[in-house]
This record gives sequence, structure tokens and C-alpha cells, in this order.
Amino acid sequence: MKKTIILFIASAVAFSVAAERPNEENAKGKKDANEWQGMVIADSTIERLWQQQILEQGAIARRQGMIAADSTIERLWQQQVLKQGAIARRQGMIAADSATIERWKQQVFEQGAIARRQSMIAADSAIIERWKKQQLLAQNGGVFVRPGVAPVDSAVKQQRRKQRQEQMQARKIAYFTAQLELTPDEAERFWPVYNEYWKKRDDLFSERNKLIRKAKHDKMDDKKASQTVQLLMDNLQNDVSLMREYREKFAGVLSPQKLLKYYVAEESFKVELLKVLRKHGNKVEN
Repeated sequence: MKKTIILFIASAVAFSVAAERPNEENAKGKKDANEWQGMVIADSTIERLWQQQILEQGAIARRQGMIAADSTIERLWQQQVLKQGAIARRQGMIAADSATIERWKQQVFEQGAIARRQSMIAADSAIIERWKKQQLLAQNGGVFVRPGVAPVDSAVKQQRRKQRQEQMQARKIAYFTAQLELTPDEAERFWPVYNEYWKKRDDLFSERNKLIRKAKHDKMDDKKASQTVQLLMDNLQNDVSLMREYREKFAGVLSPQKLLKYYVAEESFKVELLKVLRKHGNKVEN
């Protein structure tokens, strides 16, 4: 019986010890689990803090990038504003220069027009005054004279003719300068050729006028008349050849448009001169 009690007590103690061991193991397991959870929580917190720091650093970097971009944009905008201002100023200066040049051109043109007009008026006055003094009422030997005045000698006639030619030349220069709008360089090359051309044509005109005056006052037989006609034809042919020759010389000085203006001006000048003479009741000497 005593032995049985002892075994019972030993069994109870062993059971109690066995029962306490799992409790200790469980408590230890719970402690380890709690520690692990704490570590997980700590790791999560650290990771969250690290992510938050990364986000803050990214936000700072983006803000700095935006500030840099804004600075760049502002600098580019300022450069564009400055460039546009410079362009506007340059355009304003160009416009001002153009306006100044146009005013200068207009002033030069007006001054040239005034000078040409004054020259033409002076030439007109000289021609009119000359022809007023030479309103001829009779013809004697192909020379116009005033009533009761003996025919002038050849020397006086030549002098008067020279004066008329000089006046006519002055008027033509003023007229052609206005019509052709010659530049200084063109004028310097044009007038020598023109004067040479008209000197040769004047010689032909004088020769032709002599033939015509002779035909008007001399009695000619058929043979003499035929010779005179042939001389007139030769004279006209020489005149045409001279015009063709000097057309090439004029073309070396003037542009095609100005060359055409020259030939038009030659004809229009004759018309203008006849209008002036008819207006004042003048007659032209043959």
C-alpha cells in the first residue's frame, strides 16, 4: 500500500513536471514570436521611414529640377524678349532709315525738277525773246529780214544761227535730262556721244537745206533736177546710216529702256518746240 502511494506521488510529480515543461516551451515560443513580430514591425517602420525619406528626397530633387527649369524658361523668355526688342529696334531703325532715304530722294528729285524747270524756263525765254526779234516779213535769197532792213551778211547770220543753236542745245539738255532720268555716270558718257552725233547730223541737215533752197530758187532742167534728187536721196541715206551707227553707240551707254526713251524724247521735243513757237507766232528759218 505504501509502495502504491509512493508510485502515485511519483507519477503525479512526473506529470506535473511534464505539464509545466510544455508551458515553459509555449511561453518561450510566444516570447520568440513576440520578438520576431517586434523585429518585423521595426523593419517595417525602418522601411517606411526609408521610403518616406526617398520620397522627400525625390520631391526635393523634383522641386529643384522645377526651379532649374523655371530659371531656364525665365532666362530663355528674357533672351527672347531682348531679341524681339532688338529686332523691333532694328526694324524701327530700318524703317526710319527708309523714310529718311525716301525723303532725301524726294528732296533731290524736287530740287532736280526745280532746276530742270528753271533751265527750261530760261531756255524758253531766250528762244521766245530771240524769235520775237526775228519776226520776219519778207524773204530775200533764202534769208528772212525785217521790213526796210537790208539782208544781214553771212557773218551776222552765222553768229545768230550759232546763238540759236546754243539756246536750242540748252533747252534740249534740260528736256532730255528730265525725260531720260540720267544718272551722273550715264550723263557723263551720254552727252559726248550725243553731241558728236548731232554735229554730224547738223552737217547733213545743212547740206540738205542748201539743196532744198537751191531747188526752190534756181531754174533746173531735167538733168539738174535728177542730180539734185539723187543728192537729196544720198543725204537721207547717209542720215539713216548715221542713225544706225550711233544707235549702237547709244546702246553702249544707255539701257534698252532709256534708249527707247531717248528716241521718244527726240520726237516729243520737236513737238514741244513747235508748240512754243506757234504759241508766240514765230516762224522758223529754213
